[in-house]
Amino acid sequence: MQVSKNLPFLSHLRFALAGVAHGLRSEYSLRAQSLALLAVLITLAVLRPAPLWWAVVLLASSAVLAAELFNTAIERLADHLHPEVHPEIHVVKDCAAAGVLICSVGALVRVDRSRCTAVSRILLIVLTVRSANFPVGKTAGRSANTGRPPAPQPQFNPSMGDLMTMLVQPRHIKLGLAGHAGNWNYAAYEVGEIRGAFRRVGQTMPIYNKQDFVALIATMTTAPIAAVQAAIKQRDRAAFRSAYAQLTAACNACHVSQHHAPIVIKIPLSSPYVDQEFRPPSGSP
Repeated sequence: MQVSKNLPFLSHLRFALAGVAHGLRSEYSLRAQSLALLAVLITLAVLRPAPLWWAVVLLASSAVLAAELFNTAIERLADHLHPEVHPEIHVVKDCAAAGVLICSVGALVRVDRSRCTAVSRILLIVLTVRSANFPVGKTAGRSANTGRPPAPQPQFNPSMGDLMTMLVQPRHIKLGLAGHAGNWNYAAYEVGEIRGAFRRVGQTMPIYNKQDFVALIATMTTAPIAAVQAAIKQRDRAAFRSAYAQLTAACNACHVSQHHAPIVIKIPLSSPYVDQEFRPPSGSP
């Protein structure tokens, strides 16, 4: 990865101008605001107010454009990290759009009734154009590729049981089948996957039954998973069986602690995945 630090000033200037050019290409509101700024400059040239008002108007206009560029950057980053519609991304984009709104409202402060009223009215047009985009594009999680709001999607609120059944239980089964078959390379992969599954469940539902679920899972599973990983690294089937049994027991102990004792996880004896081979490839160590 190339790090853009300690580069010459002209390089940083080139990066900044590239950001402005991208914003103008991709954001209708930024183009509209830039045209409005041009109209403001023409108005100032005609009205010839005191230099102070030039400074005030240009500072307010620059703040609006800068806020719009920050908003665009946050939107692109959010869409890249989480392309799907998500309520937390919705909040991030709402807050970014609110920053532009506040800057726009600040730019509408009326100063002198005689010469600057026209400038204020132009800035009011800028705010109107900007506000017209708030309900759909900026706050609803629009597509980064098309610029159009995504099609409405039904909200999905999985329960803890849903998350465990979808994310964790399949990884537990696959890990056990691979380890008992001596498929160490695949078993090592599934150890990482079951860790990731627990992490994603904790991110989705960090509090469960008024308890810190992330801390609970760490307490229950860290040692058994480490033991499984060590057995896989040693390619020791007996050690794997023992460590995997500890992990399975930890899962059931967690169920009991959360008042779900009837949910009993066991060591898989056969594969429900008829389309996947769990035995090691021929010729593998």
